[in-house]
Amino acid sequence: ADTLKNTDLDLILSTVSLKDYGLDFLQVSPFLDDADYLKICKYLDSIDPIQSVPPVAKQYTSAGLMQRLRPLVAEYVAEAPKAAALDAGMTKAIAAYFGETPRRGAAPLYQLLTPDKIRLNAECFSREDAVRQSAGILLEQGYITRRYIEAILENLKENGPYFVLSPGFAVPHAGLGNGSRKMGMSLLRLKRPVPFGSAEFDPVEFVCCLSAVDSDSHLKAFFDLVNLLRMEPFKQKLHDSETPEEVNEIIRRYESGIDRNRERS
Repeated sequence: ADTLKNTDLDLILSTVSLKDYGLDFLQVSPFLDDADYLKICKYLDSIDPIQSVPPVAKQYTSAGLMQRLRPLVAEYVAEAPKAAALDAGMTKAIAAYFGETPRRGAAPLYQLLTPDKIRLNAECFSREDAVRQSAGILLEQGYITRRYIEAILENLKENGPYFVLSPGFAVPHAGLGNGSRKMGMSLLRLKRPVPFGSAEFDPVEFVCCLSAVDSDSHLKAFFDLVNLLRMEPFKQKLHDSETPEEVNEIIRRYESGIDRNRERS
């Protein structure tokens, strides 16, 4: 700890508390989970909410180049399937040019929350009902088993609504090996919000169920969602949407940077 005091560091991650040493730190679990990733993401965003990666690094990496190109793709390719195919092809080609290997399964959020996985104005009467209906979309399409849903509800009962991440927005999920078959997400918008027991973020209007099959393939979509939930105009547009296709298009435009950049200008 004494050595760290004399070192110019932006962030200290520790599995034990360092508060007695007068250091700024984030305490995480020994095995980083989604809650830890979210904690780190929020800290980095508080340092610089727009540029969480140095501009030079963004400029000279395939990911940085794709970040600049995605708004153009979304602007000029109106059909989501064509935009997704072009995005995937460009990502692969640019990564090859830079001599990089594309991250496995790093699909953007809008490619996971397709219209067939979005349901609007669902009648739910409890948090358990909301979780079952949201997860039921993935169950119907073979992404999870019933055991996965029961694991989520058991975690909710034992640990509380830890997956309510933003005002009115929950992302229920279970641990690996609890019945997830494929990586996927679903989105349920409730006709009337219901309380989940979160003093800070109740009541919940949106329930986005996540099925993860490993520790990293869902992280891009997860972090994209976390970043979008910080934008009130984005959430308001989700609230006002009339069709699943409209919701998917809103996610695509914000995630690609079109509407987000317009609101900043």
